[in-house]
Amino acid sequence: MIEITKLTKKYEGGKTALDEVTFKINPGEICGYIGENGAGKTTTIKIISGALDFDAGTVEISNIDVKKNPVDVKKLIGYVPESGNIFNSLKISEYLHFTGRIRNLEEVTIKRRMQYFAELFEYSEFLNSSIGSLS
Repeated sequence: MIEITKLTKKYEGGKTALDEVTFKINPGEICGYIGENGAGKTTTIKIISGALDFDAGTVEISNIDVKKNPVDVKKLIGYVPESGNIFNSLKISEYLHFTGRIRNLEEVTIKRRMQYFAELFEYSEFLNSSIGSLS
């Protein structure tokens, strides 16, 4: 469940990106979040994922407050930004290791899963390639 109540975010310079946005998505529901450019969609998603702070309101994921327990929320959700350029310099193996560590997986588990999925999806030969070099 995602529950957002009176979510407000203002950027420097006074621009209001979100003005008391309220909505609830129940478990099992699928929804779309649409709007014009600059409407606050990306800002909302960044706040939900804990990547961006907000000024007022509440954001809860499975009854966990994003502001009070950001690490617990990050264990439950994932966020793929519109641009993955931030990871382009990492090797595939470094990125997979990074994502495992932020989910508090043990080293042996990360290595085992990395190897298993690399073989399953036939990308073992690319594990030492940088993300930015792949299409």
